[in-house]
Amino acid sequence: MADVMEPPKYMIWVPLKEAAEMVGLCEKTLMKMAKEGKVKIKQPNGPHGKRLVKVASLQDFDAKAKHGI
Repeated sequence: MADVMEPPKYMIWVPLKEAAEMVGLCEKTLMKMAKEGKVKIKQPNGPHGKRLVKVASLQDFDAKAKHGI
């Protein structure tokens, strides 16, 4: 049986609540950051659907914050 491969990190999206917990911020702060273009958020099921955050954008934000960029 072949090993199941995980998708690359740049392709992984997580729910907004989980993303907020990952970086230690509240959901509203992440939404504000998305409007500022600092993280990527999508709503694949329309305006009333669940918001998803791109994990790679969180990692980019975290790296920039640590280095004061």
